[in-house]
Amino acid sequence: MNKCFGMALLFAGLSLAVVAQAAENYPFAGTWKLNLAKSKFSPGPAPKSATVTIGQDGKVDYQAEGADGQAEKWSVMMASDGTPASISGMDGTVAEKRVDERTVEHTWKYPKSTVNGKAVLNRDGKSMTYTMTGTTDDGKPVHNREVWDKQ
Repeated sequence: MNKCFGMALLFAGLSLAVVAQAAENYPFAGTWKLNLAKSKFSPGPAPKSATVTIGQDGKVDYQAEGADGQAEKWSVMMASDGTPASISGMDGTVAEKRVDERTVEHTWKYPKSTVNGKAVLNRDGKSMTYTMTGTTDDGKPVHNREVWDKQ
């Protein structure tokens, strides 16, 4: 699996729920920390830590320490019309579709693969689950369940 694709799989975790339609009270906006104890990564390994900041305007900034100890960073400004947006710091694009007030779906496209993500905000707004399914660049199945806690 190439490094860019791996970062996105493990951490796209959130671009989470970045709704391109930035509403004044966008419930996904804020800083989120990956809860490693409640998350599962297949295939692994999981990162050592990850934080994502989502703006009201749809901008997503991601920072993590990978399993290998390397710092990982990427950012994206989601398009409000659902068209794919280029990811700065990674070879790929992501398009977002708002399903309802607490759910968004993403399509992550890489040079050799496509992965689907779905973010669901808990009713209390304090945690979010992000599920990713698809295949790695070398055809291995991916199924990540990431739990993120609002800071």
